Amino acid sequence: MMPADREHKITDRYVRAFLLFSTFHPMQGYAPIVSPTADAEKEVFEVTGLDRFSVNGACIWPGGTLSNTIQSVSGSTWGGRNFGGYEGFMHTLVNHHTNYAFASTGAAKVPFNQATFGFGGGEIQLTIKFGPTQVLQNIKLNFPSASWPRAAEMVPAQPRGGFVKGNPECDG
Repeated sequence: MMPADREHKITDRYVRAFLLFSTFHPMQGYAPIVSPTADAEKEVFEVTGLDRFSVNGACIWPGGTLSNTIQSVSGSTWGGRNFGGYEGFMHTLVNHHTNYAFASTGAAKVPFNQATFGFGGGEIQLTIKFGPTQVLQNIKLNFPSASWPRAAEMVPAQPRGGFVKGNPECDG
């Protein structure tokens, strides 16, 4: 039975995660990078091993190989960089409003009164392809297990506006 002072209050938050890939193009100073007219895969990211990651012991990723196809180069998207260097990650999200493969499908409970949460790390394999079949690079990424602080809740500051850390309704 829940104590009367906690009844009808939110006592937990749920954590989800997503993986972003930020790209880099070494051709600084050359012709702008734009998508050809064909609406086809330009780049493909494939990841295996995300199902090894957990939050507070709960697995939040599906198993198997997850794949995300990119059909736009960075210079073809809003705010994209089209002349080399750091390209960012926004062009990897274009046209993935509902089907971004590297968003967790599950959520893990983290109580408000728990200051940290446990991240169960692991090794993932990233394969980068040009088009659907030509493998450009295979990369192994190792993420160590760790205890991370939970994000502080930001609440509106009254009467001046802005935000402050913490919420006595949830943190107390």
